[in-house]
Amino acid sequence: MKKIALTAAILLAAYGAVNAQTTANDQTPGTTDNVTLIGSLGITDMIDLVPEFQVAGNNADTWAEFENGLNFIEAWPNTPPGGPDIEFRISATRHFHVSVKGGTFSRVGGGDPGITANNFKWYVYSYNTIPNGAAENGFGTGTGAALPTTAMNFLQGDGGYNKLFITRLSLNPGAAYNHLGGVYNGNITVTGTLAP
Repeated sequence: MKKIALTAAILLAAYGAVNAQTTANDQTPGTTDNVTLIGSLGITDMIDLVPEFQVAGNNADTWAEFENGLNFIEAWPNTPPGGPDIEFRISATRHFHVSVKGGTFSRVGGGDPGITANNFKWYVYSYNTIPNGAAENGFGTGTGAALPTTAMNFLQGDGGYNKLFITRLSLNPGAAYNHLGGVYNGNITVTGTLAP
């Protein structure tokens, strides 16, 4: 008798479970049935700034270059050096800004106070491939703007992959005068930042 009661209890529990499953779905007669699927998507913020070369320079060795200034040449002094176009590629998942800042160009071996950043011009030459790209703060007009000593935005645009922009860096006319001969090194920091 105990065995029969236990079997009946198991059958009743199984029937209840099946019945609960069938009533969990809409059993209303009709020609359509809707199910809502809950999806989840993660998006990771990313930005990547890649220069074609990480060096640029030139040599003021003619009166014309002392008088008129000179453009930095990409890949200087490698052979063959590039031209005055300093190229970068940027990939960003959303709207971004690119900033630049420079420091004093100090003479290797000392003996000279150096050439300050405001004696150089930074110019955004081309940004045609960047979606909604725009030059900022005067860097894309005329001959560009003075190289700042604190980071200043010079370009913005919307997200995209591997988009090209081209800059130029030049020494102002007359800025090479009254400095000792030699090599002057300085850092120019270019930073890509996703907009908040």
